Amino acid sequence: MSLNKLSSRYLINFSVFIVIIVIFFAAAWWTGLLTSGFRYFIDDSQIVLMHQDLSEHGYFDTLIRWVQYDRSVARFRPVYQVNIVTLTRVFGLNSTFWFAYITLLGGLTAFFLFCFGRLLNFSISISLIFSISTLLGWQSEIWARPLIPDAYGMFFLSTALVFLGLSYRSSNSVLYKYLFVVSTLLMSLCKESYIIFIPFLIFLNVFLFSRFNQVSLGEGVIKTKDLSLVLTFIFALELIYVIFFLGTGGTGYAGVDESSFQIRSILLAGYTFLQHSLLEIAFLGLAVFFVLQKIRREPDLSIYQELAYFFVLLILALVPQILLYSKSGITAGFYLFPAIVVASLFIAKSLSFISQGSRHLGLLLVILTSMILLSKIPAVLAVNTKIAQDSRYMNKMLEQVEICADEDQKILVVVNPRVRYEAADALQRVLRETADRNNLLIATYGLDRTQFYSNLLEEAEKQFMFL
Repeated sequence: MSLNKLSSRYLINFSVFIVIIVIFFAAAWWTGLLTSGFRYFIDDSQIVLMHQDLSEHGYFDTLIRWVQYDRSVARFRPVYQVNIVTLTRVFGLNSTFWFAYITLLGGLTAFFLFCFGRLLNFSISISLIFSISTLLGWQSEIWARPLIPDAYGMFFLSTALVFLGLSYRSSNSVLYKYLFVVSTLLMSLCKESYIIFIPFLIFLNVFLFSRFNQVSLGEGVIKTKDLSLVLTFIFALELIYVIFFLGTGGTGYAGVDESSFQIRSILLAGYTFLQHSLLEIAFLGLAVFFVLQKIRREPDLSIYQELAYFFVLLILALVPQILLYSKSGITAGFYLFPAIVVASLFIAKSLSFISQGSRHLGLLLVILTSMILLSKIPAVLAVNTKIAQDSRYMNKMLEQVEICADEDQKILVVVNPRVRYEAADALQRVLRETADRNNLLIATYGLDRTQFYSNLLEEAEKQFMFL
């Protein structure tokens, strides 16, 4: 590559980086996330507890306590817990630092996904579509909640993809292969769902080797066996630990049991996934393109074969995630990370494939996809604004509790233990740790197994019957 071409590529990448970071921080500022305070009743109460533990037990003991806590509730997220404890020590209870950090992490993840698209020779516009379609939508809530493990898993996944791409586009391939393995390991230790994503990365490495070196897939399997064995060892070791030492029941919304294989649950999880991807655009575009190719009688079988490989990658990533989250049938969009990355990759490959064969159809689909993505922005901003608003309300309520109730005065907390199970637990923690209010009375209401019967939240409560 000539010096001018290299300089131009760096300039484009730097410009895209600046634009992405500015957009992420502008959105965080405009929605009020940066100044709203913690959202105590959902996840952020954990920061308060960690801060208290750090004050009483020190850094290393706190690390051990929280990693052991994960084990006690059958979770395996050591890198995530170490990361959160470390951030709590650095940021303390300054919510602005926390939200600025998660915003920066979101921007970096988006940029790294764009870079991976460019390393695969996608155009600038299609690389942006790949990155944006992965992160923009209901699933983008992870960048408004600094304690969601998927945010950290996605960041390490994006770096793993970049290092994998660079290993085939740089003379320093050995270094990038090592960095790819390290990033993959860190990714898998952020959340259990990323462990079952490792087979996809193994197959992706084989595919990229075959593509960049112009050899068959079988030869690619042989040539990449050392790296495949390392990743397989990591995958097997982590999976054995989860299955035999923690169990596969998991938390209510995830895990594997007999209900995971019910057709209705699987279809519901699959439908949820389709709701948060743009795969219909890819399939529609490909159908039209194949018809045009048939009419013109100019099929390119080699290109079809490569597209088929990407479809296999999609299935390899999608099926395990759907089975994992099909148990409860209430999967949220961001729980289907990291499979959405592969759906977006398939979309990008389809658009690139169509653009090569029919420039006008490719341009039309790129414009259509971009318009659909842009139409999601108001909803994402509205969700983030609502999260910031909730945070402000929660903080104001806690301030009023401190004003209206003395330290020894009884405080009655009335709650539905299913629909508001996180809030019920978090409120007690926050009142005790931040407001020093320990004299709490808990009254529960709901359909059954509560102190008072109420059908006020009947429909919502039915979705949480697994609790």
